[in-house]
Amino acid sequence: MYVTRHADRELVETAADTHADGGTTRYSGAERRSRSNWLTTAFNEVDFGILLLSASTEVVHGNRSALSELAGHHPLRIADQCLCARDPRDAPRLLGALQDAGQRGLRRLLVLGTGTLQTTVAVVPLAHPNLLASATVMLMLSRRDCAAPLAVEAFARSQGLTSAETRVLLAVCHGKAPQEIAHEAGVEISTVRSQIAGIRDKTGARNLRTLVLQVAALPPFMGVLGHTFGMPRLDERQATKLHPAPQAA
Repeated sequence: MYVTRHADRELVETAADTHADGGTTRYSGAERRSRSNWLTTAFNEVDFGILLLSASTEVVHGNRSALSELAGHHPLRIADQCLCARDPRDAPRLLGALQDAGQRGLRRLLVLGTGTLQTTVAVVPLAHPNLLASATVMLMLSRRDCAAPLAVEAFARSQGLTSAETRVLLAVCHGKAPQEIAHEAGVEISTVRSQIAGIRDKTGARNLRTLVLQVAALPPFMGVLGHTFGMPRLDERQATKLHPAPQAA
């Protein structure tokens, strides 16, 4: 799910960098394209959604986490290449936050949706959007879990946890009580308590609360999803949504 608007690729290739003394240095298209590719590759390795928007709410770039979420039941969606709210009641606040960021340089946390679909997004102004030239606002989606399973598994390996302890750790991070974990695994509660004690001993966590906070503070780590290094895989369905094929003359 690697989407960067074609027009912005052209702007990136021809844009000039301005120095403090007012001079400019033009980079070759290949070099500018390489810098843009590294930027979007980095975004795709982050396990929460990132969208880059123009002042008119047009989506200039969305990483694969963002596009995956917005294709589901997220309070935000992409229509005609623009970001919009599914609930009309959220639309004025979303537009206001994007305008405040793009025009006034204000950043804001915005609560959208209702009930189980309620989520918080961060709206952040971009001071120097020179790589994706028309992007003036970055919108960051909330993390879906306190930590992604792949991040928890990587953490567990680094701490020397067994596979059983890793499963218990994942369950604890999803808010399950020891009794529930034991019932689902078909083991005695004493077994789960011993596993939790082993996890605490290996990670140095004083209690379950400390353990969960330790996991929640993990970097937003993405696993390897099979794309070639430096060239994220393009999801044709998402690309078509943002960049419809040109109509035949």
